[in-house]
Amino acid sequence: MEHRAARHYRPCGACRYSDVTLRLALLSLLSAIGFCSSLIGSESVLRAQSPTPPSSHSSIQGDREIDLDVWHRSIGTITVNALLLGTTIYVQPFDIFSFIKVRADRSADGNILSGYYIEENRKYVINDAKYSITYRDTTWNLTKEEYIVRSSGSFLRADLYEKIFKLKCSFEYRGMSLELKSGEPLPAETEAAFEKNRKNVQGAAQEIVPDKTFALGRSWFSLGALDWSAGGNYTAASHVTGIHTIAMQSGTYSAILGGQLFGGDFDASFTGGSTEQIDWKNTPWRWRTGIQNSDILSQILIGRRAAFSNLNLPDSMIGMSLTNAQLNYKSSFSSYTISDHTEPDWTVELYINEALINYTKADQ
Repeated sequence: MEHRAARHYRPCGACRYSDVTLRLALLSLLSAIGFCSSLIGSESVLRAQSPTPPSSHSSIQGDREIDLDVWHRSIGTITVNALLLGTTIYVQPFDIFSFIKVRADRSADGNILSGYYIEENRKYVINDAKYSITYRDTTWNLTKEEYIVRSSGSFLRADLYEKIFKLKCSFEYRGMSLELKSGEPLPAETEAAFEKNRKNVQGAAQEIVPDKTFALGRSWFSLGALDWSAGGNYTAASHVTGIHTIAMQSGTYSAILGGQLFGGDFDASFTGGSTEQIDWKNTPWRWRTGIQNSDILSQILIGRRAAFSNLNLPDSMIGMSLTNAQLNYKSSFSSYTISDHTEPDWTVELYINEALINYTKADQ
């Protein structure tokens, strides 16, 4: 009975083949499903780790308004409203010109922006209705993909600023920032340099107050300088005294020395020669010292000089001079009123000897 049961349930060859084929098909299906799942998971991770910007060929209807940081190396940074179309940025000319201090005036209906770029003879006109820009007698007719006019403003594609005004705009997509570069100084750049100089304006009559003062060190004796010179000549002269010839020769020397002596300044000079000895009694010398922060006595002078102020002395006498005269150079100041006519809001600067003294801004 058991043997027959075994033979009764034994599958045939065709059944065994069908069973194996079914199992292989199931395994293949499961492997394919697992592979697709892992592929989708890997792609999701890849997209999460490295986002790609949208295509730059999107339609005009796909743009969006963003906050854009516009900056210049010497001017600073501002945040403006801009349009982002794919990876292309559009910025309003009024915002750019206001940032770089270029004259920009809107018409009453708001369809025309006009002014001059940097210099008054470089006029421009931007017409929203005609989609055109006129600059230096040259007109650029723009397409709706280059110039977008909305109720919120008019936006010009960033690369056209360089093409028309030579103002390079470098857009960074990841940082949402726009860097401005120009081959010539911009008005805002020049004004920033002037503003930096104006912070250090020193009036002509304003006394400089040092942050720290150092006392002058003095010594009892110190030789600071010694200048000397020497010379000679030889003269052959014939004197008729029979048959004799007499040769004459002479030499001279001098020295000037200076230094510190007993806390004051000392200087002296002497001269001599082969035919003239040094006269030490008549050698000129001088010793001088100053007293700071004193209104009664500011300077003491002792020595052998030809004159002390308005007093003349013989060469052999020693004199002394006491004074309360200031040791610093004296200066006199006067006030002048300079008036003229300028345009409103112009900045007027006053220079003396090429140094900025003061500045003011013209009123209305």
